[in-house]
Formats: sequence, C-alpha cells, structure tokens
Amino acid sequence: MSVEAHGKVGRALVFATNRWGQYVKIYTIPRYTNTEGQKKVRHAYGQIGQLWRTMTPEQKEVYHAGAKRLRINPFNYFFKVIWPDFYVLEYSTITGKAILNKNYLGFGGY
Repeated sequence: MSVEAHGKVGRALVFATNRWGQYVKIYTIPRYTNTEGQKKVRHAYGQIGQLWRTMTPEQKEVYHAGAKRLRINPFNYFFKVIWPDFYVLEYSTITGKAILNKNYLGFGGY
C-alpha cells in the first residue's frame, strides 16, 4: 500500500515530492518574501518574459543557436544574455513596461 502526502502539517512539517520521490522537511518561516527589491526583480523577470513572447521566430532563432551550444532552453539562453544588462530605466504605472537601454542580438529593442 502506498500513501502520498504533500503540504504542511501545522507549522511543523512539510511533505513534498521531487524527481527522486517523496520527502519531509521541517517547516521554516519564510523571511523577506516581499521586499521592494524582490518586487523590482520579479517585475523585471516578467518584463523579460514579455519581451520573449513579443519576439518573432526570426529574432528568437539567434537564441536557439546559442542555447544549442550550451544545451539549455532558448528562453533560458535569452535570459542569460539579457539579464546582466537589463537596466530598468523607467516604470510606467499605466503599462508596467520596462524600457531597455540596449539592443540585443537580433532584437531591435523595446
């Protein structure tokens, strides 16, 4: 008989599953989960995802080639290339759109 458990038991234990099977760990209270810095980083991550979704297949092809060399996903390669130089210069409260300061490998910018 097999019993699966996942989730929290009070504030004591957490049951979870990963690729090796089930495990249990002691629950720890998350710290600093919603700081201003984290909000800015999460917003920037979202903007990079939005950039990727608006690119044409031709623009993405550059990242497919780079990803193949490193044996990673094309989006992950795009993120790896764009993140170090992704400077959010201005936030628009209406659109939430980040403005970039560079053009990136086959992508004409935002």
